[in-house]
Amino acid sequence: MPYKDKEMQRASNRRHYQSNKASIIAKVKLHKESLTARNYEYVNALKDNPCTDCSKKFPATIMHFDHLEDNKRGNIADMTKSGYSIKTIQEEIDKCELVCETCHAYRTNNRLKQGIQYNLPQN
Repeated sequence: MPYKDKEMQRASNRRHYQSNKASIIAKVKLHKESLTARNYEYVNALKDNPCTDCSKKFPATIMHFDHLEDNKRGNIADMTKSGYSIKTIQEEIDKCELVCETCHAYRTNNRLKQGIQYNLPQN
């Protein structure tokens, strides 16, 4: 039952959490695992395409999303395992090209030689 007093509501929420901590943690863990599995399935399906540079097809673990500009919100791999929404992951993928890890390393090396550095926003 909601309280009119916000402090009483917070105290009630804390008591509820302490009384049910183990089951709440288990539910959250299960939910995060299902989001992560969903995200991996989505991203790996997108990686079932050839490299933009060399046109060769590799397993999903070899394919990388290479950011083209310095408007990077985060790494696709980190977003995938952190339970981000499909919409957010897709918005980040739209800023990228799919390349194999060899071509990605080559691109990154060329950028570094040209003095181009892409920095992630600081949290």
